[in-house]
Amino acid sequence: MNKWNVIAVIVLCTVVYSICADNIGSFKKLTGMAYYNIIVAIATLGVLELLRRVKWKENRIVDYISQNTLGIYLLQGPIYKGLQCYIPEIKDTFILFPTIVIILCMAVTWVMKKNRYTSYIISL
Repeated sequence: MNKWNVIAVIVLCTVVYSICADNIGSFKKLTGMAYYNIIVAIATLGVLELLRRVKWKENRIVDYISQNTLGIYLLQGPIYKGLQCYIPEIKDTFILFPTIVIILCMAVTWVMKKNRYTSYIISL
């Protein structure tokens, strides 16, 4: 399956869902909102299945992130709150703020992997 076909299907599903959800008030009452919405759950499973079938090129950064997802997930909350606490104006930088958080998480994860006690937890 072509990568661009998958992206087109994702965009099409998103557009159709947003049109339906915005134009039909009873549709929202019937299906619920956001995370509790059965249609969103089914669409998410479909998108994940489509993405699973795409043959992606080797990428060292993506491989590193995928090997350390638990460590990044556990660290992103405290790093996010710490940056907001000590540098309050950073939350207004939109894409820069999440990028800084993920880079700091990856750096802390790398340091923790060097320690034999924390490396097991990070690599789970």
